Amino acid sequence: MIDGVEHLLKNIHTIKREGEKAVQRGTEKAAKLLYEESQRLVPVDTGELKKSGAVHVAKMQATVTYGPVLSKTSGLDYAIFVHENPPERQRHASPTQYHFLSDPAKSLRPQMLAIMKHEVTAGLFAKTYARIMGFWKGT
Repeated sequence: MIDGVEHLLKNIHTIKREGEKAVQRGTEKAAKLLYEESQRLVPVDTGELKKSGAVHVAKMQATVTYGPVLSKTSGLDYAIFVHENPPERQRHASPTQYHFLSDPAKSLRPQMLAIMKHEVTAGLFAKTYARIMGFWKGT
């Protein structure tokens, strides 16, 4: 067997686990950045829509959501209404806006990708470098 391959094979599951943790950290941090910016932009009338915002984290996934917030008059969820209706149909005080979630998702995409890249690079490679390099030294 090639020198060190046995060591690498013994550690491959640990390396995979560390990679998944790094992706999870990056995904969660990126989602939190998106959430923070959307909170700055979400229109506030009663405050219920803003309070309904949340980051949901699952295995290597994160989602930012708003709603449901039911209108007291119609009983319908107005999170979608507020998000999708253009300014001429709503009143918004600056800096709040419609598309309070989709616009920052587009504009923050480079920063979110950079966060994820950093976490994977720093987390996966830094933490597993010794394990990977150990097989060359025979340790």
